[in-house]
Amino acid sequence: RELIYMTTVATWIAGFVSRMTETREMDQLLQRLSDALDHPCHSSILAALKKSWESVMNEETNHSTRWAQVVVDFSWEMLNVGNWKDVSMAWRELYSAATLLKALSLCAARDFQTALREIDKGILLGAPLFNNVLPSVASLLNSEIRTAEGRAMDTGVETEQDNGLPSCEHVDRFSYQGGRLTPSPLHSTQEEARQLKATSAPSRKVVFKNYLPFQRHEVTGSEGVSFGINERNVQGQRCIGTRVVRPSRPYVGVKGSHDARSLTPYHLQTKDMLARKIPVLYCPSLEVFMDQCMTTSAPVVLSGCMDQWPAYAAKKWSLSYLKQIAGSRTVPVELGSRYTDEDWSQKLMTLAEFIDGYVDTKDDSTAPKGYLAQHQLFDQIPELSHDFSIPEYCYLSTSRSGGVHSEVKVNAWFGPRGTLSPLHFDPDHNLLSQIVGRKHIRLYGEDQSAYLYPHEGILSNTSQVDIERPDLHQFPLFSKASCMECVLYPGHMLYIPPRCWHHVRSLDISFSVSFWWS
Repeated sequence: RELIYMTTVATWIAGFVSRMTETREMDQLLQRLSDALDHPCHSSILAALKKSWESVMNEETNHSTRWAQVVVDFSWEMLNVGNWKDVSMAWRELYSAATLLKALSLCAARDFQTALREIDKGILLGAPLFNNVLPSVASLLNSEIRTAEGRAMDTGVETEQDNGLPSCEHVDRFSYQGGRLTPSPLHSTQEEARQLKATSAPSRKVVFKNYLPFQRHEVTGSEGVSFGINERNVQGQRCIGTRVVRPSRPYVGVKGSHDARSLTPYHLQTKDMLARKIPVLYCPSLEVFMDQCMTTSAPVVLSGCMDQWPAYAAKKWSLSYLKQIAGSRTVPVELGSRYTDEDWSQKLMTLAEFIDGYVDTKDDSTAPKGYLAQHQLFDQIPELSHDFSIPEYCYLSTSRSGGVHSEVKVNAWFGPRGTLSPLHFDPDHNLLSQIVGRKHIRLYGEDQSAYLYPHEGILSNTSQVDIERPDLHQFPLFSKASCMECVLYPGHMLYIPPRCWHHVRSLDISFSVSFWWS
């Protein structure tokens, strides 16, 4: 195994060096950095990067590592000066190039784990270089490390006889083509499973308005379907009907109702609570979602839209699976109860260290919380992106300008029970998709902003109010704010409109994927 491993990595390094020599991409990068970093003291750093590259070409491992480390240390300091948004792209490119050269030298010295950590840091803090080669190198190293450790390349997807789900592609080896690594699929010995046809319930007209308090009465329609009739206590407003649909896959282990009120944390329950349930729709058409949700800024829970995702339907994303697939990868972890606290911080650690130290532990409310939050994990580790797909709703737009659609931003939210996102809003449309565990979510409409006391400055999208324990003496207007709430179960998506305030607390070990688009 080690011989195969060394052969694969060595072959890739030889191909990469040959390609870079032919295209002179490194020379072009050095010239670009020289133009951007024109201070006299920076010339010595660029000279060190050039010497490291020359040592790689001459297979002088020790010299290359030493020169690359000089550049890594200096650029690291520059990345940590001032606000991140003000950091020059040149320093990020320099850091990526240095981590890549250091990793190549470490591979030649057979220190593969350290090489992977360096590449991950280049991905997290650097900038895309050489046709975005760093994620591909990381995937290669991660795949080969798993092979060298004797781990089976098992995706954990059940066979057709078990549940009829389509098999996922395995990626076992990579070839170097056109300046980037290309995955080569492993042909499965199983018969290719049949594709499930997407099913959808007949669409119904669903009208949502804004977020003022409602009184709720239960009636039965002509088809025996339970409806919640929300009668507004405001003169001149009509009644609004919403169809209530059962979850597509009930959460096993939770007895009783799916009412969010029954699962609300104790300190959120008050005798005069005015929170309303967020309606649930089963797999609405694009037209219904556009007309009744996006254009009216109406939150809604969607069910039945994740039934073909292996991450959810095949229950792939267990802790052991995540450690097997990506345990060696370095990720940024938030430490602390909430990002508004003074003692909040971030730390780089491997995914396995995060799971063992913060997720797969005894539930202790006094223990420090760790949260892998708002991280583009699937750009960094594309192996996990095969387990879900971007919902088609994310390609809808309310803009009439006819401009180019923005890129869908996909973020991971993974952590133990009790992780918290304080009340805040985001500027984009958001589909929060729950894959593992449950989350309790409170929503406040943009029209409630006057009651929510936003911070000033950089946290102007975050409320000063701790809504779980509100201080009504300091924030008296908060008592007038009205909200909606739900418990988001595995297999459900919550649509959160732009600038809609939301507060999120996990009720279990939880893994969510959010899709943002503008």
